[in-house]
Amino acid sequence: MPFDQHYDLAIVGGGLAGSALAIAMARGGSNVLLIERDAEYRDRVRGEWLAPWGVTDVRKLDLLDVFEAAGAHILPAIAGRAGRPLHEETPEGDLARTFFHPAVQQALIEAAEAAGATVARPARVREVTPASDGANPSLRFDHDGDSHEVTASLIVGADGRTSLVRTALDHEPVEHRSERMLTGVRLAGVEGDPEMGYLIVSPEPGGLTALFPQGDGHARVYLFTHEADASAYRGDEGLKHFIDGIVEIGLPAEVVANATAAGPLAAFSASDSWIPHPHGNGLVLIGDAAGMSDPTWGMGMALLFRDARVLSEALRATDDWPAALDQYTTERAQYFEAVLTAEDWLSELLLAPGDEARQRARHAQHLWGTDPPRAIDLPGLGPDNDLSGEARVRFFGEDVPIEA
Repeated sequence: MPFDQHYDLAIVGGGLAGSALAIAMARGGSNVLLIERDAEYRDRVRGEWLAPWGVTDVRKLDLLDVFEAAGAHILPAIAGRAGRPLHEETPEGDLARTFFHPAVQQALIEAAEAAGATVARPARVREVTPASDGANPSLRFDHDGDSHEVTASLIVGADGRTSLVRTALDHEPVEHRSERMLTGVRLAGVEGDPEMGYLIVSPEPGGLTALFPQGDGHARVYLFTHEADASAYRGDEGLKHFIDGIVEIGLPAEVVANATAAGPLAAFSASDSWIPHPHGNGLVLIGDAAGMSDPTWGMGMALLFRDARVLSEALRATDDWPAALDQYTTERAQYFEAVLTAEDWLSELLLAPGDEARQRARHAQHLWGTDPPRAIDLPGLGPDNDLSGEARVRFFGEDVPIEA
């Protein structure tokens, strides 16, 4: 397959973020090269619940029809330990979506090609060279048995947490290591209301489980535990241990009584990391390559679509792409920090160990029940929540004495 010598954008990574950006830029008339490593997308444990505020970004990117064609499932409500459904939506009325990741990946990369992007797949990027001395950035990649080298006005790293573009950018990341471990799997044979998911915090320190129905008896299920052993979640016994764990935390046993694994079971640290300044020398990062928030609270999918929308809008609004990249970096820092702050408040209040912490959590949650604006609406408002010092006092209930 012949490739141009120069592109407006070369995007490394044909996942959700990279394909969404490729679609937006190709629709705007840019000459886009999208490079994807895998010939076929495979199931891995990752986000498959898109918060309502992330659905707003997908709608603004004009991609909701692509999600629907790929089988995305509307999930309007989430229940906690008591089993009462809490309706979640944005002020505009957008509702959460769940989806099977490989199906949406495939649909988006096909939409990118249909929009006019050149897709190299499967292809492996061997080298990314930043811009220097007035020369454009370049990359070298293998495709169909041949080696190719192209330049671009901008190279975008949408290649995940082990990003080659991130390495070439050579900006020091900030990392927060977590003592919580995330284990997840896609299940079949799940019972219950397909329009209601679960997010249940354990009465024990650090534990949480989430189940997000995808329709047709499938659901993506997660278990967060405190300082657990990843080897305990391997094989058939590992799946049994996983299901026992989510039921012990409070997921109704009947929901997963007949469930079987419909994909791999995997466990890893629930840490977050990010690049404070995700661009330089003709390179820019989006999605997990730019930064990952704590997966405990499920904002990763919404963040990557916000990245794709904000960057594409900035680039399409001006011919001064360095200024557009500065604008993207400033906006990303604001919404990413807001999400991290909200997640930190939730973790500090709901997942901290000790009797005193549990008493404080019960106190705050009681106040939320009598005065709902005290709580954070992370799914519906995302980074638009009030996260001022006064809001923090009200969120934690520090303005009301704890009754003995």
